[in-house]
Amino acid sequence: MRVSSASPRLAATLLLFGLLMAGAIIATLAVRGNFRTASREALQDTVEVAMDAVREDLSESLGHLHGIQALFNASGVVGRREFDVFVTIFLDQSEGTQALEWIPRVTHDEREEYEARIRAEGFKDFAIHPPGDRGEYFPVTYVSPMDPNLTAFGFDLATEPNRLNALERARDTGKLVATAPITLVQETASQKGFLIYAPIYRDAEVPGTIEERRASLLGFGLAVFRVDDFVLGAVPATAFSQFNLEILDVAPETIVIIHSNLAAHEGLSPESGLTVTRELEMAGRAWTLNFSAPAGYGVSAFERNLWLAVLAVGALLALSLAGSFNVIMGARQRALTLAERMTRSLAESEAQRAQMFELSVELIITADREGRFAFVSGAARRILGREPGEMVGQPYLDFIHPEDRDLARAAAADVYAGEVLPALDIRFLRADGTTVILNWNMAILPAPHDLILAVGRDLTEERAAETAKADFVSMVSHELRSPLTSIRGRLELLLDGAAGEMPEQALAMVEAAAGSSLRLQHLIDMLLDLSRIDAGMFEVDLEAVDLAAVTRRAAESVSTGHRDRTIELSLNLPDGLPPVYADPERLGQVITNVLVNAYSYTPDGGRIAVSAEVEDGAARLAIKDSGVGIHPDDHERVFERFFRAEQIGPRPPGSTGLGLAIARSLMELQRGEIRLESAPGEGSTFTLVLDLFRRDSEPGTGEQTSRSSRASRTGNRTP
Repeated sequence: MRVSSASPRLAATLLLFGLLMAGAIIATLAVRGNFRTASREALQDTVEVAMDAVREDLSESLGHLHGIQALFNASGVVGRREFDVFVTIFLDQSEGTQALEWIPRVTHDEREEYEARIRAEGFKDFAIHPPGDRGEYFPVTYVSPMDPNLTAFGFDLATEPNRLNALERARDTGKLVATAPITLVQETASQKGFLIYAPIYRDAEVPGTIEERRASLLGFGLAVFRVDDFVLGAVPATAFSQFNLEILDVAPETIVIIHSNLAAHEGLSPESGLTVTRELEMAGRAWTLNFSAPAGYGVSAFERNLWLAVLAVGALLALSLAGSFNVIMGARQRALTLAERMTRSLAESEAQRAQMFELSVELIITADREGRFAFVSGAARRILGREPGEMVGQPYLDFIHPEDRDLARAAAADVYAGEVLPALDIRFLRADGTTVILNWNMAILPAPHDLILAVGRDLTEERAAETAKADFVSMVSHELRSPLTSIRGRLELLLDGAAGEMPEQALAMVEAAAGSSLRLQHLIDMLLDLSRIDAGMFEVDLEAVDLAAVTRRAAESVSTGHRDRTIELSLNLPDGLPPVYADPERLGQVITNVLVNAYSYTPDGGRIAVSAEVEDGAARLAIKDSGVGIHPDDHERVFERFFRAEQIGPRPPGSTGLGLAIARSLMELQRGEIRLESAPGEGSTFTLVLDLFRRDSEPGTGEQTSRSSRASRTGNRTP
């Protein structure tokens, strides 16, 4: 029996094709996984914007209720007009608040006298409703604004189980308590609403026992919200228009509060799209917020379909290689045919490569050892306003800004020497004489080419935007400083008695305003520091510095500012510590920022320990706290501006989210580093590492250095 030679060849060809297709499928899955990851990250970024806005508005609303408590605690008796004037300021600041109210406690024996007093104010038909004899009443007495909430005026909150349950918990705990989702008395549509109670007691302070709280209760400050209005008022319209939102109240049973579906996202399900879930604690109640968007959210159409292109190219490549393999295993005549086909395929591949280079948005060039262009892609027309053919064969230094030619020459020498360089910025000259900034990645093509291959990305607009941003922040910060200084000066004069003795309530308000102005001054100083760092204009004077003395001054300043906290601060600074090489003022700023961060995230009763040691020729200052801790995945991100890890909760009052970012930049400028060791629930240890001062490095009057923070983040060389 004769066996055809084609059978083993076909089996080998099919095996090779299967292996190549498996590789193509793996590559496709990887690309598609990256696309899904990028899409989810884009949705998470949008969700964080929305959640920050909701938390900020909720915090403001809770602050308004605390303000009402303070008003009644300070004044005792508050009239309707006084209440309206006071809460109008809060209502102007919060679009999502339906009403702010005063709910007194009225006993059965006080009811007739209470109703008569309200009628005497001009409400001749006033009566507590719904009618009926009860041991005590909690009627809506002051409500602002009145017109849209008139139907709630006189309503007894104790007559409805949900309202009564939250009211009693607020009374017995002395805390702000929110109701489960309810339908408001004044609701004219179909929105759900909720109330937040703020208990007010006879002697201002919260009594120690439940019995004492019930006996001394005067009533409640009340904030009324329509959920849709609250969410729409908090979340920026640009963010809210990008996702479906479902809000659930999850205790004791799950209740759907909001289920919004955008027309563009109709029919969206968790299986067909993306869902990001966040939790929100609302004055004792837990809300779950589900944000949904279609798969592919936040990524371009090209990225969404890239996996199809990878699969198609992989399949074509597998088919081509398997076919080539099958031909090679054929007879001599088939080999001649294969050679002809390969030549034709090579020509087509060359044409495709040339077309790919022509369409690339980045500038692709090759250059020889003599410093002349060997190839220039078509992007030169758009980026440089020059024809690629006119540049080939010309010295590339002729097209580089004169100030950057030494940098380019040195980079080319390093690449030919076998070094792997980070991306670097080099300015090129356009045909019209203007300058563009190109960020280059370079490599050496292997023999026999012996050429440098470089890919340049146009960063001109990006760099201009960064400069404009830095200039804007600096300008705004400077413009704010002068009036803020004036405001702080006048507040301090008032606190010093320049206007005579003030009432206790006014004094408390002035003290609060002074504290707010101090925090604003701190934020402006941080913004100015960041703008100078971003612009490469931040300078430090490096000299011999007494690390122990700087640490003690910073610790004393921070502990004094937190004297209302019951946190133990201990210093272990051995005698005889050698001096470090640093800027004393900026080192003190770094230590202060890290200590403030430790106080912010360490609960009362916790500990903060500061210790110093010398090891391996460097000084190490460790600041360890017993706070909430940070997940390892977030260790690098805590040094980003405005970043806040999810598990540590809302940002503490007065926190800017900039302290650690500035601390890292200042440590780098002082040739040091800052390290972090932390885990959730185990506290955090920030370690500052600084070089010891040596006489052979003493620069005389102090070495002055500055650096662009942009370069430090990207690793770029800057001319």
